[in-house]
Amino acid sequence: MISLSDKNLRIEEVREIIKSLEEELEVQNLTRDKQVEKIKNRFLSIAEDLELEEFWDDELKFVFDEIKDSRDKDFIVSRGEYLNAKLLAKYLNYDFIDAKDLIIFDERGQVDIEKSKRAIQSHIGENKKAVVPGFYGSDKEGKIVTFTRGGSDYTGSLIAYALDSKVYENWTDVNGIMTSDPNRDPDAKTIDKLSYTELKEIIGEGAQVYQEDAISPVAKKNITIKILNTNNPENHGTIIKD
Repeated sequence: MISLSDKNLRIEEVREIIKSLEEELEVQNLTRDKQVEKIKNRFLSIAEDLELEEFWDDELKFVFDEIKDSRDKDFIVSRGEYLNAKLLAKYLNYDFIDAKDLIIFDERGQVDIEKSKRAIQSHIGENKKAVVPGFYGSDKEGKIVTFTRGGSDYTGSLIAYALDSKVYENWTDVNGIMTSDPNRDPDAKTIDKLSYTELKEIIGEGAQVYQEDAISPVAKKNITIKILNTNNPENHGTIIKD
């Protein structure tokens, strides 16, 4: 038999737990708000450097209000890629096409290649100049779904596949695929050419050079992959083709 005093004690314990949880959430929200503000200021600074101050009124404020109100992790973490693509599209005067309208995930969380192919062909067509964010897509309900890793590689590969591209250029921060880690080995050299099989072998050995799942769509149509360096565009990079 439980006495009234025991009941009151348990109720008080629950209240204390709830109070501590509320305090913890307040701290988390405060920390999150500070981080969001820091990221927002960074994007605004980039927009100003590109003389795109109107980007704040057009997009930035709206997106960060959405982030503040959202508790959907995939939605929140996808907004950086979304804003990057939005900003680049505005700077280049290209169309922006949201990846959620192109990359379709099935109920198992896997990319539905055929549905995505049809969506890409419908939204981009053959000659349109467009910027598409990587890293995420959506499910059949339109809810944002993020890739576990290598999403930008896969998105580009799938678009190249859907549009029957001859070449898929993958821009990174190194001169293609190197013989060793250039950050550790000053004598590292660029590998000029690889087959798809050789690329898979390198990835299988642990090299973080390209997302393995992203090879399949382009390999199906023998589309040439060029891995190039954004910071050194004159370098020939690595060509991948059977």
